[in-house]
Amino acid sequence: MKLRIVKTFIFGCAMAGVLNISISTTCFAKEVASTSTMNTSSVAETVTDEEYKAASAYLTGNYFSLSDGKIMYFEGIDSNTMNALIKAFNSGYANYVLNSSGVYYRIANSDYTHIYAFNTRAEARNCDISNAIAVYTSKEISGDVIAKVSAADAAYLINVKKWAYAQNYGVSVTTIDNILSLIITDGMTDFDKVTAINNYLCSTISYDYSLQRNTCYDAIYNGKSVCQGYANAFYMLANSAGVETEFVIGTAGGAEHSFNRCLINGEYYYVDVTWNDAMNNAYLLMSYDVISATHTVNSINDMTYMY
Repeated sequence: MKLRIVKTFIFGCAMAGVLNISISTTCFAKEVASTSTMNTSSVAETVTDEEYKAASAYLTGNYFSLSDGKIMYFEGIDSNTMNALIKAFNSGYANYVLNSSGVYYRIANSDYTHIYAFNTRAEARNCDISNAIAVYTSKEISGDVIAKVSAADAAYLINVKKWAYAQNYGVSVTTIDNILSLIITDGMTDFDKVTAINNYLCSTISYDYSLQRNTCYDAIYNGKSVCQGYANAFYMLANSAGVETEFVIGTAGGAEHSFNRCLINGEYYYVDVTWNDAMNNAYLLMSYDVISATHTVNSINDMTYMY
């Protein structure tokens, strides 16, 4: 049985100078992404809600790959817990994991079709399901669904990515759509969209000098993050708006830093929302030749299915 594991990147951040400006931070209230409704009109009647969920599970790594070409995915469990369970399963030393909420999870039967959530370690160790607080049931999906993902139109793929963001970033599809509806209008070019998203994030996020907040969730819902959260939030919103965008790991001013690269009209442009927040958009839509005076690029990543 082949198991897929999603990696996580966490690293430091460089901030340009000291922020001397006051930024009013307004964030959306936390919303829970529904896993039962999704607009599938972009691909007529050929894609079902079930296929959206399966495609998202596949792309986020929340699945087992079966020998018959099917995948088994799990509803109702986040990818961090799923990946921890996979690692525990692979290690051969543990059959349960403890998540950050103090809940024990276990793959509870030999055919891997059920995951239980237990109150205590003893219950998890003994697989005492009489007091289990939740049951997660897997579903098998054929390889045809994955093929459909690959062949689907751009709008469908964007929606699948939004599902991935909801699962891996903790930012609901509703929140993504609400933000974009505020700042993106018909007729905008990709340059316009990048500028609008950059300006929105600069106006709603403050740099976290305590260095405690570093995720897309922190940036969107709490309005505070280091560069990783800025760059992940920009990555999420830009790709959701249809602008092909990547996550860059490198340095700025000699320190580890995260920023973005966008592909527009066949050319690459760099965006550093963190520095733009401090320097009045001085690092917006720059060529590599220009940004390389202050930034280095160590790796360029697709972070849709990572944190």
